[in-house]
Amino acid sequence: MTIQGLQGAGDSAHSVSLTNTGIDTSSQGLPTPFSGPVHGGPITVQADNIALNHSSLSAGSMEGTGEGAITLVGKARIESHNSLLSTRGGF
Repeated sequence: MTIQGLQGAGDSAHSVSLTNTGIDTSSQGLPTPFSGPVHGGPITVQADNIALNHSSLSAGSMEGTGEGAITLVGKARIESHNSLLSTRGGF
């Protein structure tokens, strides 16, 4: 999941505020012979100002490939109040 500015890749949003929000990109299923490995996805938030209030961001990968990264890029300010960031691998 990527949050960025309207101009596309590499562009920052002015502000991103997540309140009482839960985002989880962790893989939940088991791999099958038809689907191949199951991978979670990264979470990237790119903005001038980022505020997390009572929110959780969780990313993980069942295969432990490192694809469950969380990246917050704030040009001016990143705030977090009563929020949780967690990554998991190899579960």
